[in-house]
Amino acid sequence: MSKQNETKFASPERSDGKEILRARESILRQKFFIEALNTFPELVMILNANREVVYCNDSAPGLLGISAKAILRKRPGEVLGCIHSGDEPFGCGTAESCRWCASTKAILIAQKGKRTCQDCTMTIKKGGQEQALDLRVWTVPIEIKGRPYVVYTLRDIADEKRREVLERTFFHDVLNDATLLLLHVGNIIDGIESFSPDMIKKVYNIAKILSENIQEQRNLLAAERGELALCKEEFIIFDFLKDLTTLYAGSKLATNRNIILDVQSREEKINTDKFLLNRTIGNLIKNALEATKEYNIVTVGHRKEGGKHIFFVHNLEVMPESVQRCLFQRSFTTKGKGRGIGTYSVKFITENYLNGRVYFLSCEGKGTTFFVEL
Repeated sequence: MSKQNETKFASPERSDGKEILRARESILRQKFFIEALNTFPELVMILNANREVVYCNDSAPGLLGISAKAILRKRPGEVLGCIHSGDEPFGCGTAESCRWCASTKAILIAQKGKRTCQDCTMTIKKGGQEQALDLRVWTVPIEIKGRPYVVYTLRDIADEKRREVLERTFFHDVLNDATLLLLHVGNIIDGIESFSPDMIKKVYNIAKILSENIQEQRNLLAAERGELALCKEEFIIFDFLKDLTTLYAGSKLATNRNIILDVQSREEKINTDKFLLNRTIGNLIKNALEATKEYNIVTVGHRKEGGKHIFFVHNLEVMPESVQRCLFQRSFTTKGKGRGIGTYSVKFITENYLNGRVYFLSCEGKGTTFFVEL
């Protein structure tokens, strides 16, 4: 089998150690150029034709927490610890997931002679936990001694992206709920709507979702800082899911859509953080309702298999492959710029705090099912 057949995307070719050192020596002779790169506070790497690091500026080791020697010969995803950089034998850029990687795309564009800037969300593994990096990548093609290289510059834009997502969440979701709440209360005051038990329940549901959306953002920020404290309790799963589905069935998202409950046992209990699980399953229900066409069904359920609790949320729609590949990345969304945090939050909280895992299946004829296994 040729190397070309062992890649799902970019070229798999790797350089030997001598080639890397020769390239490095050639670059180090460009003293003014090197001095200029070393003034940059951002991480700067120079990549050869095989996308491997042959030089990094003085800022790189400190920003990455590894030595300059350890950076040499690796590709950017391997340097940063991307979870997909080991999916294929020839490393970063050769896996199926790399097709949707903005960092790899930026390098390939530069190799064709064009400079570019791309925003990239990369999932890395650090300290046994998966973390999302929000990065801005600049790539510029250069030539040294007749050989092509790419200057690859990286900036952490996590604060910018997080602020963008939070602002959009508050200005969109929270403001919408608050406006709806004010509308109903105003109608009651004006006598347009009666202060009936049904209306009290509707207003309560809106206020509860509004409060939980705010608390969810607060919890996610604390979780990412490692400051979130669990509050475990034992509760009956059927009652928990019934309350949750009833809440969302009364929301605006469920207009002309049905939610049904599919629970194996009405007595089964679980001991976990009820609020975090509520927001996790709630996010999946919300996403399913948004994806579901009118008059279709969203199914919410639970099974106990081999000592594990498996919660699931199903709808009849199928996600495009491009969406499936990026689904759990922070800031990724199909709902518009700055609105991607739901599925990232589900995965982050479940796997880092609830001692579980999240996965999904999406295919023609079966629709899409998300699973939360605890």
